[in-house]
Amino acid sequence: MSTCPCGRPAVITLRYKHVSLCDLCFKKDVEERAKAVIRSSIPPGAKAVAALSGGKDSSTALYLTYKLTRGLNVEITPLLIDEGISQYRPHTVKRARELADMLGLQLVEVSFKEAFGFTLDDLDKAIPSKAIRKTCTYCGVLRRRLLNVYARKLGAQVLVTGHNLDDLAQTYLMNLMRGDLYALAKLGPYTRPIREKLVPRVRPLSRVPERESAAYAMLAEIPFSLAECPYISGFRPKVRELLNEVEAEKPGFKLGLVELVEKKLIPKLRELYRGEERLRSCRICSEPTTTEICKVCEMLKEAKELLSSRKASD
Repeated sequence: MSTCPCGRPAVITLRYKHVSLCDLCFKKDVEERAKAVIRSSIPPGAKAVAALSGGKDSSTALYLTYKLTRGLNVEITPLLIDEGISQYRPHTVKRARELADMLGLQLVEVSFKEAFGFTLDDLDKAIPSKAIRKTCTYCGVLRRRLLNVYARKLGAQVLVTGHNLDDLAQTYLMNLMRGDLYALAKLGPYTRPIREKLVPRVRPLSRVPERESAAYAMLAEIPFSLAECPYISGFRPKVRELLNEVEAEKPGFKLGLVELVEKKLIPKLRELYRGEERLRSCRICSEPTTTEICKVCEMLKEAKELLSSRKASD
């Protein structure tokens, strides 16, 4: 059995750091990485809304935000978006409620059904098997809209999300592979608002790999669910597999990629695109968009047409 530098038995090995740590030192290490993001992005007295799904990452992000802002008069409200996935959401909602209760926070729950008039299960049944846009695509766009809208309604200065190091590495690489440098320019561990309707996002786990997020949650005895969404599809799973293969051979590759993009590339891209942002209000919903009609309204129109078509054929 390996030993932590403090002399206690190690519980985890961080290959990219060439060290094995005990439970106490590992938790402290994760907290120090999260603190660097949280303390630089959430000012004392701020109102923060934390996106909480009940999974390991959002649960860990909320727990760390709560723990690391104690004494700073930060008001935290966890926000759960229930997409209506019968094989997945009931398990995660239960864990999210348990965590909110444990921390003494009031959980706000918003459903696709009440916001849009349908569940994701409803939409999935209506999408043709050969359709270009899959269920996962609709979900991501609609979910992000609800997070931003309700964070704004709750008066949040920041929206805390559970995106971990793996998530960022995947997103950065996907945008590079697509050649979408404009999208890359808007990313980073702390996204500032382009206009008042966009709530800035804070990602406490931006330097914490997915594996370590799960390990921290277990060691800190945070309630969370390991259930996986049945609708995951598209390009991201392939990129995730690719990055995992490279990381296995070259520990630290993901961290190096993220730091390279954030420290060297994103600042240059932000300078390049400065002044070129042409946001306007969507003609239908008045939310910020770069086009006359936003992607959410476009997809909602498609979704309702699909649902109507299925209903007519039944």
